[in-house]
Amino acid sequence: MSISYRSVGALGNGGTVSSPLYWWSGGYGDLSGVLYAESGFVGELTFTVTAPGTTLVLQLVDFAGYQADYGSGVRLYDLSYNLLDNDTFTAPEVGHYTSILDVSTTTGFVLQFGPEGYYAGLDNLVYFLNVAAVPEPTIWALLIGGFGLTGAAMRRRRTLAA
Repeated sequence: MSISYRSVGALGNGGTVSSPLYWWSGGYGDLSGVLYAESGFVGELTFTVTAPGTTLVLQLVDFAGYQADYGSGVRLYDLSYNLLDNDTFTAPEVGHYTSILDVSTTTGFVLQFGPEGYYAGLDNLVYFLNVAAVPEPTIWALLIGGFGLTGAAMRRRRTLAA
């Protein structure tokens, strides 16, 4: 999986790109080590699934306000910026807000937070990957060998019965 991040000028596709996201150790509610966008911009993270047969599931993400309660939101898009889910909330100065998304994809998605990504810090992004099981070469060899032995035994029985 590949993850990229940046600050953009507006929610959705087509916002002007400003800069990468920033990391801050504290000051956003009770969260430490948050991501935030440049002042006046929207924070954006893009998750791209790179392995075939893999499903990415985003479960939840925490937000808190910078030195004040701040009205914000999170939007989740597919890679073509079709809206999959959104959540509007107040990012609190004290404590934090948990946005439960529980969205899955096999290609990837774009997560945006704002409209002012500077005052709403993001932390504790919980996601997991479900990877399709691929048999090991030794399993394939045992399977093919077993079919070969079964075929040889059936042929031998047919020869003995005739």
